[in-house]
Amino acid sequence: MREPIYLILSLLIISTLSACFTCDDCGPLEREPFINAIFINQDSVDGFEQQINTLQPQLFNLDLIINDLDFQILELIQEIASIDEEDPNNQTELAQLNTLLDQLEENLANLQEERLMISDSINAFSNQIDILRQGRIQLEFIEALPRGQRITFADSLDVHRLPLNMNADISEFNVRMAKSDVEGRLTIAYQRATSVFDVEIRKDIFDIDIIDTDFREVVLICGDDECFSENAFLEIYF
Repeated sequence: MREPIYLILSLLIISTLSACFTCDDCGPLEREPFINAIFINQDSVDGFEQQINTLQPQLFNLDLIINDLDFQILELIQEIASIDEEDPNNQTELAQLNTLLDQLEENLANLQEERLMISDSINAFSNQIDILRQGRIQLEFIEALPRGQRITFADSLDVHRLPLNMNADISEFNVRMAKSDVEGRLTIAYQRATSVFDVEIRKDIFDIDIIDTDFREVVLICGDDECFSENAFLEIYF
């Protein structure tokens, strides 16, 4: 007789748990607004670009010298080939020309090695610039002011999410880069709207504007005409 009772109790428990996980009973889902941002170390980009600008003229001059040396070697090889090696009277001249050829070829090899080193350096600097422009960087924290909400980071990220204050028309942030004393502030103004779709409360922020910053430059890129935060992102240069 106990088995039917246990079965009924089990069905009641399962039914209760299932009811709890329906959105109608548990309340609407709320989605907090945000805006994505990438942080670009423009000072480092400028430094690498300066290095490249210094090396490129050196590479250009080396190419001119190498091309000229190639032509000299080719002419010398043709001259040596035109001399009769069997004639004893030509042996001294041939020895001198071959010695000169060895010297030119050695100089060419050294210049080509130098050119390769410069070219590798330019490529390495260019790769670093590409990485920096992708925004992959580790932040120590993003702090939302004046709420004091702080987000800390253990790893490098390409994109960082800035939480926007739905209870005010502006959001202020203080951002510190990891392993450095670089820090900057940013203030964003916007319009707010709240709407309900089925079981979701949608908090929208739109008409975004950058009203204050001490970063080197902040570029706002809107993904739609009304500049909704979820479709927009910031390029922050420091």
